[in-house]
Amino acid sequence: MKEKGITIKGTGSVGPTSTCPKCGVTFGKNYFEQTHEQECTGKLKNFVVLYHDTHNGATPPQGFQCWAEDGEHAEEQCVNAYPECDVVWVWQGPFGVGIEPALVDYYNVGE
Repeated sequence: MKEKGITIKGTGSVGPTSTCPKCGVTFGKNYFEQTHEQECTGKLKNFVVLYHDTHNGATPPQGFQCWAEDGEHAEEQCVNAYPECDVVWVWQGPFGVGIEPALVDYYNVGE
C-alpha cells in the first residue's frame, strides 16, 4: 500500500511501519511522513522563529515553527501568522526538538 510516496510494509504492535523510498529509513505509523519527506528531499527546512507579541510587552519570546526555504521565508510565515509580532531570532535545525534549541541560541548569541 502507498501513501504520499511512502511504502507501508506491515503491521506490528505499534501499527504499520513505513519505509522512505529515497533513503530507506523505516519508522512507525506515528512518525509524520510529510515531515520526513521534507527532511529527506531537502525541499524545505525546519525553522523556529522567535518573536515577541507586541500586545504583551516585554515577555520571553514565543516560538513559531515552520517549514521554509530559508530564514527570510520562515520570518515571512511568522509575520503572516502574527501580523503584530516583533521577530527577534530565526533558527534552523532538526524537526522534533521544539523551540528550546532556538531559545538557547538566542540567549547565548542573540542578545
